[in-house]
Amino acid sequence: MLKRARPTLMENELSYNGLVVDNARKCIMAKDKKLDLSPLEYGFLNYLISKPERVHSRENLIRNVWDDDSAESRTVDVCVRRVRGEIERVAPGLQEMIKTVRGEGYILEK
Repeated sequence: MLKRARPTLMENELSYNGLVVDNARKCIMAKDKKLDLSPLEYGFLNYLISKPERVHSRENLIRNVWDDDSAESRTVDVCVRRVRGEIERVAPGLQEMIKTVRGEGYILEK
């Protein structure tokens, strides 16, 4: 049941195009450099990496990452901006993988 609810909990390591999630150590690496992320930012990027190349609506992200009904869609936008900034700081160019799909949400793609 846990695997269906949150597949990333069962995986020790996920990777996608230069981003590597180490769930055992709770860190994400970009081109072998550790990203400095808050727990929420870690959860957000981990979720995108576990389900790449799919459009995720803000509502879906709030439901699956925040687990908090009081979070707003702009909260997601702020998180995306911070994650992109951290990726750009550590591995310039990779931040462009998190794309905005106008009117829909966000997608992680090459």
